[in-house]
Amino acid sequence: ETPQLIIFYNMGASALQVSLIRFFNYEQPQKFGKPKTVPALEVLGKSWDATLGGQAFDQIVVEYLADEFNKAWHASTGKTDQDVRSSPRAMIKLRLQANKVKHVLSANSEIPVYMEAVHDDVALSTTMTREQLELLASSLWARAIQPVTDVLQQANVTLEELTILELLGGGMRVPRIQTELIENGLGGNAALLGKHINSDESMALGAAFAGANIS
Repeated sequence: ETPQLIIFYNMGASALQVSLIRFFNYEQPQKFGKPKTVPALEVLGKSWDATLGGQAFDQIVVEYLADEFNKAWHASTGKTDQDVRSSPRAMIKLRLQANKVKHVLSANSEIPVYMEAVHDDVALSTTMTREQLELLASSLWARAIQPVTDVLQQANVTLEELTILELLGGGMRVPRIQTELIENGLGGNAALLGKHINSDESMALGAAFAGANIS
């Protein structure tokens, strides 16, 4: 069979790992009888960004919510020299809310945010859109594509030779990540973007297959 060249794009909570793997078969001589066809793989390239993951997007939303709360806090109390970022308890509340906001905006274009008594008995009432998030995260999109370019260069593989790019991890749920990969990582070829692996089950399945292979 023709060897398969697959990029695995794994964006988790704290980091991004990208690997280019060649899957192929080879004939293994047997002491008796015909050679046995054995599946194998070879890692042709690997790249990563140790600080680009879901938490990076969470932090962007946290900063937005903190700025919005500061506006409400200053208007309500007149404490214009204060910043909610100096309150660890309030920032924990905002960080938990930011994660929820990010998840909702992965499937919806807008989310209303209301939090009672964030700090100093002041509530936060605001709205965030997916467009706002994408604009605030503009510095991250190029970083999300660079590892793909790196592994292709390492392996001296062209997009025409690539079989597919498979998405893994929570980052696959971010619509803009998929758009950037298609437009700037895969030359506009949407057919090369694969979402066939359940991100929540992929690690367990990989461990099971590895164990079966050596048993």
